[in-house]
Amino acid sequence: MDIKAVEDTIIRRVSEALRTWEAQQADHDVPSPSGIHNCFRAQWAKATKQEITNPDQLAWIKNMEQGKLVEPFWSDIFRLAGFTVADLNERLTIAGGPMTGVGDRMVTDDQGEIDIPLLLELKNLGPFSYYELLKHGLRNGAPGYYYQVQSYMEMYDIPLAVIFAGQAEASSITWWWRVREKKQSGPNATEWPPPFIVEVVERAPADFAWAQQRAVDVRWYADNVTEMAKVPRDYDPVEQKRYQTPDGRNKQVPCTYCPFRDACAEAGEQL
Repeated sequence: MDIKAVEDTIIRRVSEALRTWEAQQADHDVPSPSGIHNCFRAQWAKATKQEITNPDQLAWIKNMEQGKLVEPFWSDIFRLAGFTVADLNERLTIAGGPMTGVGDRMVTDDQGEIDIPLLLELKNLGPFSYYELLKHGLRNGAPGYYYQVQSYMEMYDIPLAVIFAGQAEASSITWWWRVREKKQSGPNATEWPPPFIVEVVERAPADFAWAQQRAVDVRWYADNVTEMAKVPRDYDPVEQKRYQTPDGRNKQVPCTYCPFRDACAEAGEQL
């Protein structure tokens, strides 16, 4: 059999399978704790199953899943470190809805140095996300994760959560680190980035209240509004190139990677 034909067949069928898998994951509940900070209109579009006009790159699909695949490894490491680790499997309704969720793990300290149980959320981050979290902290560097853990702390009625972020790809993160550190610190730059990031987050009822109200609003629009132009959006994919973060930094709008970007741009806004 022709070798090139075999290669082409495998490429075609695996590519199709990746898209099928991606479509199956799209049934994830909306609004959700993990997505509540995302653009309001993008959440509506996902909830109402609007056509995807800007699909993810195939390579990204695996990246979205690999964080789940390394969670058992980190659970074993935490056990070796002297913690009891309990898996959380039951999806619960948060504060009466509309969000539901399930955390990653609950840990207790067998050695007694930490005297309360902790919600443990495990993340597997690429270079940019890792650097953002390291330099700017959870709330400013990864606000989506911040509101996710606030929602989970409300759900489990627990005062503290731990974000534990590992490196998705150590060599690329090290390269990114050295480029950025040498640019900022010169000869004082450290050679290696931290192997993982730990941030303890306190429960903040006011921040959960913001997420909960946003979830109620997203659900209302999903149930009652059918025209995209009449749904609020957080960014303008045509006119807006950058936005200001709460801590005053200017960042590129996330529209480039939005699966509904083209439809959103065409619809405009008629509120």
